[in-house]
Amino acid sequence: MSKGAQSLKALRALMKAAKLDAYVLLHVDAHQSEYLAPKDERIGFLSGFTGSNGLCVVTDDKSLCWTDGRYYLAAQKELYEGWEMQKMEAGHKTYSEWLKANMAKGSVVGVDED
Repeated sequence: MSKGAQSLKALRALMKAAKLDAYVLLHVDAHQSEYLAPKDERIGFLSGFTGSNGLCVVTDDKSLCWTDGRYYLAAQKELYEGWEMQKMEAGHKTYSEWLKANMAKGSVVGVDED
């Protein structure tokens, strides 16, 4: 099992233990900075994506990473197997729209803000 698959499996186990149906991971640190220290690069650790603008949503069967046009090519190359890139641009669902459309009413969503 690859490092990325192991990390995702571990996260899903933690989500199950916490009774979370989805988990949102933002690309920020405790100071809300866009440029993070290596220890705060949780999106890179989990998904393989190293850009400075990303947001991940993980469910029991989906792993999605949103980013903007600066990083479309990089995300397509860097994301670990099983991850789907989502575009942050007009005409595409935002992560909150995706959650609303794909999660059952009453689902519990956790958010990691730092």
